[in-house]
Amino acid sequence: QWLVEPLIEANGINLIYGRGDVTKSMLALALALSALKGVPVVGDKVCFKAKSVLYLDWEDTATEHKKRLRAIHKGLTGSSEIPRNLFHVTMDAPLVMKQKVIQELIAAHEAEFLIVDSLGLACGGSPSDESLAIPTLSAIRGLGIPSLFIHHLNRASVISKDISEGFGSTFIRNIVRRSWAVIRAEESEPYHPVVGIFDTKSNHGPSDEKVYVYKITFNNINKQLDSVVFSKEAIHNYESLWPYSRK
Repeated sequence: QWLVEPLIEANGINLIYGRGDVTKSMLALALALSALKGVPVVGDKVCFKAKSVLYLDWEDTATEHKKRLRAIHKGLTGSSEIPRNLFHVTMDAPLVMKQKVIQELIAAHEAEFLIVDSLGLACGGSPSDESLAIPTLSAIRGLGIPSLFIHHLNRASVISKDISEGFGSTFIRNIVRRSWAVIRAEESEPYHPVVGIFDTKSNHGPSDEKVYVYKITFNNINKQLDSVVFSKEAIHNYESLWPYSRK
């Protein structure tokens, strides 16, 4: 059932969503490294090691991606060497237009985990547009490997505490198998953001009531990002996250 338990299911589409300042892309890279190394940077357990990960990026440059990946890898292992089996691809067209290319990349690299950053740009328009979102999600669902979409939540949903409505539309909610809202704690300090990860959909029984809270520490040397460390925190220390919890 799992690639990285309990955050990434091994079958179908997974989704993380949140505001633009909640380090979703960093979490996605942490999940990618977890799958590659067999060690949970985030999550509780890696259930199988992926041969390789394919990261389709509409958001950032390859240079920015490498900087983040190197920092997270150093925080985990102490080494700045970038794993050679995480393949970053800069995307410049809607996903459905690149479906054949993506299939070829997955086969060539023997990828066993796919990350799409982000849903809106992959769709080529608003994810609330059914004519764009359904073909995009369906194209990935047909690839037969675990996938993770990153999705930007509008600010109004965060303010209203309505984290369950961040999908863009009902059909996005219906297609994804597992979804998580990512909320930044108001108590976060500069270079030490704290995020809560809340289960908002599970296809296998009731949603997980546990809230996964992580402090993400950015360590700089000479004003340059050197390493990133993820550490588990207790939700009772972060009152601003309490309204989102079902417990």
